[in-house]
Amino acid sequence: NTILITANAQSVKNDIDVSGGNGNKVTMTLSSDKATNSIKTNGAFNEFSVVQEGIAGTSGHQLTIDNTGSSNIFGIHQSGTIDTTVSIKNAGNGSTFTVGTGN
Repeated sequence: NTILITANAQSVKNDIDVSGGNGNKVTMTLSSDKATNSIKTNGAFNEFSVVQEGIAGTSGHQLTIDNTGSSNIFGIHQSGTIDTTVSIKNAGNGSTFTVGTGN
């Protein structure tokens, strides 16, 4: 399964729940004044790419990841003029997280 989200909008909010199966791919490219997103996954060998860019409003960009499974790959990049926040909960082994944030 593949999920592709590209948004250029104000106050973007996405809740992605990937459960069952392996080899799913989620790509989110968001340009907004504020982006609040969550990814919940249960499985293995899934790939996630999240880019959050833009002014980021008064509360900044936020991403929450709840990963249960092994050998998943996460690539995260956030940038904006206000704080950016990435929260990661991981239960499993062998997953890779690459996170870059900045104002």
